[in-house]
Amino acid sequence: GILQAGYSVIADATYLRRADRDHLLAVAGDQGIPGLILACEAPEETLRARVSRRQKADRDASDAGIAVLESQLRKRQHFASAEPVARVITDETLNLEQVLATIRSVGNTPRP
Repeated sequence: GILQAGYSVIADATYLRRADRDHLLAVAGDQGIPGLILACEAPEETLRARVSRRQKADRDASDAGIAVLESQLRKRQHFASAEPVARVITDETLNLEQVLATIRSVGNTPRP
């Protein structure tokens, strides 16, 4: 597979449930590869405003409207302290160097 060939893999999904995140990290761990969750976060009011603007513009391929966002906010399971998470707050201008430093710092942290 891709991991065995030595390539980096990005699994782009919501991973709202801890069990799903654990499974993904276990698959990586079984291959001897450290897993990292890059959590792109913003305040709920910012998320609602973005979805609303996207729906009004009617140019987005996503069909995820306010109802989907509200469902995700209700169902999400917050990260446990043991999960390897790099948080990126997306309600401000992102500095790529800061994002990379955050990823590197979490990736170098030994897991229990």
